[in-house]
Amino acid sequence: MLFTIVIPTRNRPELAEFALHSALRQDFDDFDVLVSDNSSPHQADQLRSVVEEIKDPRVRYVRPPSELGMGAHWEFAVPQGSGDYIGVLTDRMAFKKDALSRLAEALHAHTVDVIAYSSSALMEAAPPYRLQRPPFSGRLEVIDSRLALRLLAMSIPPWGVPTMLNTFVSRKLLREMLSAYPDVFTGAAPDQSFCMHALDSVAHYHYLDVPVMIAHGVTSSNGNAVATGQANDASREFVSNLMSKGGLTCTPIPDVMVNHNVITNEYCRVKSIQRSGRFGELDLGRYCDRLDVELVAQGKGPEHPDRVRVQAFRREHGLRAAAQPAGSQLGRAARSEPARRIAQTASDWLGINPTNRPVGSFGTVGEALAYDEGHPPRANSTVSGFLRRTDRLEAEAEGIKVG
Repeated sequence: MLFTIVIPTRNRPELAEFALHSALRQDFDDFDVLVSDNSSPHQADQLRSVVEEIKDPRVRYVRPPSELGMGAHWEFAVPQGSGDYIGVLTDRMAFKKDALSRLAEALHAHTVDVIAYSSSALMEAAPPYRLQRPPFSGRLEVIDSRLALRLLAMSIPPWGVPTMLNTFVSRKLLREMLSAYPDVFTGAAPDQSFCMHALDSVAHYHYLDVPVMIAHGVTSSNGNAVATGQANDASREFVSNLMSKGGLTCTPIPDVMVNHNVITNEYCRVKSIQRSGRFGELDLGRYCDRLDVELVAQGKGPEHPDRVRVQAFRREHGLRAAAQPAGSQLGRAARSEPARRIAQTASDWLGINPTNRPVGSFGTVGEALAYDEGHPPRANSTVSGFLRRTDRLEAEAEGIKVG
């Protein structure tokens, strides 16, 4: 068996069912699916019934012995995969029908331990949905783990790092990681925990710069809830579990709950136990700037306690705030009207999407997925999608050139 797709889910049977069907309709057949249902007892029977009704021998349904936190659930579920390569498809994601065949082609042509890939997304909370398709090169790239970690230390988090949400890892390497570390998934967030352990474990990894899946269900996203400050039931549970363990205790400013601080927590946590020597010291000034950007995005003004904490940390360490929040000037330049008109003309005439403009108006996620498969985007960038445009410009301003 080449692939095992693990679908970890909790109390979202309808979303998990859609993810499962997207896996089973692949144009490639050397795979199986493990559905791990961490739902509350009163909701568990619904997804189990769906799996039983499908009656597909490729699908296995499991439940942990008790309800687990998100990281502990992944630690339970992912190692049960039996394929040569194991990946996670969350219940908010759907594979395009050629996802596994594209990945298999890359695996057969190269020696690969870890392969990450890109994704499209539906950003709306409710229909009509628009399909956001990222610029991409179409290339299979080899990414140096030292480069990825250098960017993370500078608070320039790459889009194309292997977070397991966008990754297949060889079962052999996964077993080695599970033997070498006290845990692989049970940090502040299992995706970021896996990412840092993987970057510590391999000198390089492969990145397929092609969107092979669609993310959706923004209202159920922990990351979106933290980014916007608009909590949902899942994010409240996520934050509550995190705070019950002391919060983001590995970060320089533990009490600030933003996505970048979650990433930084996992960076610092694995840095303290690293085996590779690739994890460098955080750039504290850039770290504070990134926290401020996310706090502003949450609508928190200068007098909010979190903003005050960041400013106090700056004073304590003699750090100056950036004249402009990270990426703001670059974002304004990219959105200037002449540049937008020229790029959109190119998009309309050539059938590409250099401005990353959302397309379509869809009543369901299934309609958006069908449109994306029926009108597949063409590679439309000469540079790697490993970094988003504003992050690339930030990196280049610091003298770091990326593909």
